[in-house]
Amino acid sequence: MRAPWLPRILILLLGTLILVPQILWFVDPVLLVQVLNLTERGFVWLQQFGLYILLPGLVLLFLLLPEAWPRFQIRVRKFRQGHQFDQVRAIGLLRGLGPDPNPMDLKEIGTMLCEAHRYAEAIPFLELSTVGAPDEAWTHHYLARAWQGTHQSQKAFDEASKAFLLDPDLGTGNNLLLTTELALQTEQAQVGLNLSERFNKAFGESIPSLQLQARALYDLDRKDEIRPILEKLMEFGPGRSKRFSPEERLIRIRSRRALARGTRP
Repeated sequence: MRAPWLPRILILLLGTLILVPQILWFVDPVLLVQVLNLTERGFVWLQQFGLYILLPGLVLLFLLLPEAWPRFQIRVRKFRQGHQFDQVRAIGLLRGLGPDPNPMDLKEIGTMLCEAHRYAEAIPFLELSTVGAPDEAWTHHYLARAWQGTHQSQKAFDEASKAFLLDPDLGTGNNLLLTTELALQTEQAQVGLNLSERFNKAFGESIPSLQLQARALYDLDRKDEIRPILEKLMEFGPGRSKRFSPEERLIRIRSRRALARGTRP
């Protein structure tokens, strides 16, 4: 899979190679001849010195680019999310908490910290919010994300399960996917398989849910059932016009390699 901007760069270079000589011909034919002579010398230099370095470098670039580019996009996205913490809003909420804070204000502060990937700071606010409003499903969901961000999968699974019991359709299935992932992280493969199948029935098959289903089948040693799921992952989407996120592209790349190896995605 090539990066989506690569064809555009090639088209731009081709258009430049076509248009520039024509412009130079009308403006100054002598300058055009000089440019062509310099180009010819450049090709001779590459042939003599740089070709042996350039070609292996290009091959290596095209081998690494399919997975490196989505990873770079994901890191950029996480960097931007990490700078979305509204400090002015958070300071105002903190000053207005008082001795008996409103659970919704605590939830908002914890949510902002969680979205900024400041999970350890978010946990106290979200825990206090769950004490004051135990039936607020979103609070349990973000607390699960915060526990997951601090690598405490069992606590994260417990909170995600509470959110699922309060609202099974929370976030159009986002909490259900999180619960499924945490079930697999806590070595509850059968629970993860049941939850992934429930997601597929309720919200339709998606790349993350199919990947989690394949992981659960692998952990249950039902490897014969994995190949159809990998084939679905390969063909997922309404055609070539489908625009995948960087995460989905990484999943498709790994699924293609797993399909070739016959192993877990």
